[in-house]
Amino acid sequence: MKKRSVLVVEDNELNLEMLCSFIEEKFDVIKAYNGLEALNYLKTSVNDVSLILTDVNMPVMNGYEFLDELKKDKELSLIPVIVMTQENSESEELLALSHGANDFLPKPYRPQIILHRITNMIKLKEVSSLINIIKNDKLTGLYTKEYFFLRVEDILKQDPEGEYSIISTNIENFKVFNEVNGSKKGDEILTDIASFILKSVPQHAIVGRLNADKFLILMKTEDEKMLREHFLETVDDNFKEVYFKLGVYQIVDKNMSVSAMVDRAVIACDSINGKFDSLVADFEEKLKDKLLRENSLIELMEDALVKREYKVFYQPKYDLKKNELKGSEALVRWLHDDKYISPSEFIPLFEQNGFINELDKYVLNEVFAFLKEQKENNVPLFPISVNISRVDILKADLINYLNSLIEKYQIEAKYVHLEITESAYTDNDKIIFSTIDELRKIGFVVEMDDFGSGYSSLSMFSQINIDYLKLDMYFIKNELENDDYANLVSFIIDFVHKKGIKVVAEGVETYQQVKKLNNFDCDLAQGYYFSKPLNRDDYLNLISSIEITSNNEEKYINGRKNKEIIVYFDNDPIYESWLNKAFKNKYDIKMFNEDGINEFIKTKKDNFALILINPSSKIYDVHKLVHDIRVNPKLVNVPILALIDSPNANFDRSIINDADEFMCKHHPCEDFVKRVKNLIKYHDFQNKCNLYSYEANHDFVTSLLNRRGLKRKIEELDNSFFPCYLYLFDIDNLKSVNDFSGHESGDKAITIFGNVINNFSYNNIIARYGGDEFIFITNKLKNEKEALEFGEKISILYKKEAEKENINVSCSSGCSVFTSKKDLEDNLVKKTDKGLYKAKNVNKGHCIFLNE
Repeated sequence: MKKRSVLVVEDNELNLEMLCSFIEEKFDVIKAYNGLEALNYLKTSVNDVSLILTDVNMPVMNGYEFLDELKKDKELSLIPVIVMTQENSESEELLALSHGANDFLPKPYRPQIILHRITNMIKLKEVSSLINIIKNDKLTGLYTKEYFFLRVEDILKQDPEGEYSIISTNIENFKVFNEVNGSKKGDEILTDIASFILKSVPQHAIVGRLNADKFLILMKTEDEKMLREHFLETVDDNFKEVYFKLGVYQIVDKNMSVSAMVDRAVIACDSINGKFDSLVADFEEKLKDKLLRENSLIELMEDALVKREYKVFYQPKYDLKKNELKGSEALVRWLHDDKYISPSEFIPLFEQNGFINELDKYVLNEVFAFLKEQKENNVPLFPISVNISRVDILKADLINYLNSLIEKYQIEAKYVHLEITESAYTDNDKIIFSTIDELRKIGFVVEMDDFGSGYSSLSMFSQINIDYLKLDMYFIKNELENDDYANLVSFIIDFVHKKGIKVVAEGVETYQQVKKLNNFDCDLAQGYYFSKPLNRDDYLNLISSIEITSNNEEKYINGRKNKEIIVYFDNDPIYESWLNKAFKNKYDIKMFNEDGINEFIKTKKDNFALILINPSSKIYDVHKLVHDIRVNPKLVNVPILALIDSPNANFDRSIINDADEFMCKHHPCEDFVKRVKNLIKYHDFQNKCNLYSYEANHDFVTSLLNRRGLKRKIEELDNSFFPCYLYLFDIDNLKSVNDFSGHESGDKAITIFGNVINNFSYNNIIARYGGDEFIFITNKLKNEKEALEFGEKISILYKKEAEKENINVSCSSGCSVFTSKKDLEDNLVKKTDKGLYKAKNVNKGHCIFLNE
């Protein structure tokens, strides 16, 4: 494998040769004697360099001038740079970082540290690059949103005088179309639309996919007018099953971000939603204020999460019969620049752009942490209701995230009530209902929020299992004030009580409302009549003042807040004291000697921030300890820092490669703390990058490889893998399952096949190639007979597993033999598709071998 290349920029001949002597062990080295010489080389060979190691004080062009020039170039600025300098001071380090350096190393040179830093920095850059290279949308072949944005930016820079327009497209009620006709048909419509757009636009135009059913086009404004006319004339003939619309924004200010331009086109398109007599809309200035306000909130939203500007308030709930506190509802408020932003302004926006998922997780974490604090301080625990959005429920990680909070904070699920808005139950009902059942099995109490806001009927309660029904505040206000309609509230309460469901009335403001609700046997109520939403301190004071009766008594655990832990393996109490002082109790420092190592390795805790080892230790086997840490699922992602007693310490140097970083034990306190924080942050980022890399190459439903992952896997093959056999499996009758049993059964059929085929994954290549198509590549079969037997085996196993779930499906397959990597790359599906076609039309549910 070709070595990565490091460009070393150093004017001192002796230093340059010294650096090259040990860097050349692992990397190819390119030499330059000043910044200008390095810059000239990079302009012609930018792709050859993985990292730059540069001195500061150099003739012609010094290190800082060199860094400034790199920042001006889009490609060069992506190359990581480590600055070397004679001065080891914070001001010098800050100066280097401000000029664009990624890391900082003081002289004299320490070879192992430099090699370690170079390796880590290159790995980080390569993983980050992997995430950013995704160019084409896998369904339509159009540009992805990110790449479209980059191309627009480049085109506008190259042609500053040109007049351009951005066009956004949308399919009216595409979600409903998908549910009625199936996602496969929906995908076909999307690919047809992509083809229609490409045929309709001029060659210089660029087309991308924004998300689900939204596409983007950049084209010359003069051509846009022709497209508009062509679209109005032909769209109905091409797409009779869906309403396809355009929103147009003519670019006026080219200094505006591409994202803002796209937002304007999208807003124009969204402005004609529901207007079936309007197919094209232009962005109008009257929409500008709304757009600017929304954009400003979007730009602030993530930073606000980091700064903890979202404040959780608690509105008490009271038992109407006993007038006793029974819990509260967590309500989020956004405090920015000492002013509160109304939830009615940002919540709908976050629901639209998906950020609501991050906000809801933030609130859930705050609530669990608050309950944990109460528990530790012997404060009575009362249930807290938390709003869960439709976006949260449709996310696959909701259950895992909630379970992680239970484990992290050691709070029983019954103390957290999950409020799911009424409108969510009418959408994707099977997913909603199954998720609710899972949540209730864990122990969560589920409430339907905002009932009466106009979306559902009482018949729904024969299908769902919930614990509480919350009557919408406007429903309460309007219905209770009109005696003719008050009986409706009474009827609803009586009806759901018979189903075993309790009722909470929200928005209660008057004594008259309380009296009527009491007469109707409503269970709980909240609203300004009882209390406004309280900040955490005021609510804590309220519940702290309540005496716990023997019938309601809870046991509480005294203890400290659950801090993250830094572990150190040694027998040095003086150094343990130094560590505690260095981190000022921000971490728990746990010192383990030889007797405690086995206990630590078996741990099931997951709150470790860092592990410190001593490579010179005589009290334990350092290699074995590192190995045991790396194979423990709870510890594998915790960074390891090796602390050597001195630069000349005698120890096995290979341990340095096992650790994530190393440094001398006797070091300035501030430098050590800074290095530790950077290591923890870097490791967290690397873990996230690895996760993103995995998700980019694997199918969400089955966890098998997707098309991108399959392509990469094939690229990694060498000639020793051939000859090999390739199968293309296709699930029969999946459309019928989707149409008659619902998409949940269809997804289950796909998942079952994924599980069956994954049993044969060892040293084979398996991928989900399309909606119901799977590819299996193996070199373990000897001949055509064995190949057919294996294909039939998969068909039998799949049918048997599907029948256990009462799903009427089978699978057909085509198999071909490939003798070389080129043959496989050139004929990946085409060759085997013929066999699959025969199988589905001649011998459905079986395997056909293609001899051609």
